[in-house]
Amino acid sequence: MKSLGMSNAGIAWTITQEALLISLSGIIGGIILTFVLRFALTRVTTLEVEMSPMVMLLTVIVGLIGGGIGGLYPALRAARLDAVEALSYE
Repeated sequence: MKSLGMSNAGIAWTITQEALLISLSGIIGGIILTFVLRFALTRVTTLEVEMSPMVMLLTVIVGLIGGGIGGLYPALRAARLDAVEALSYE
């Protein structure tokens, strides 16, 4: 990306967006699996699983913050990488 003229901030933002997208897809997949397992548990056992919307919203927020922070360091490191050095790995 740097060899095509993208700025350091643009590179960092692109990589952070990718990390946020991966985090969001994992969060959505986890919530869907939770509903499926909740349905299966109520069919097999007499257990009742209670899921509040507030807890799910908190899960989404914490997951996105964690994904964003987790993707920030690699994004900044990739943005500082020299274009010639990055191309020499291929």
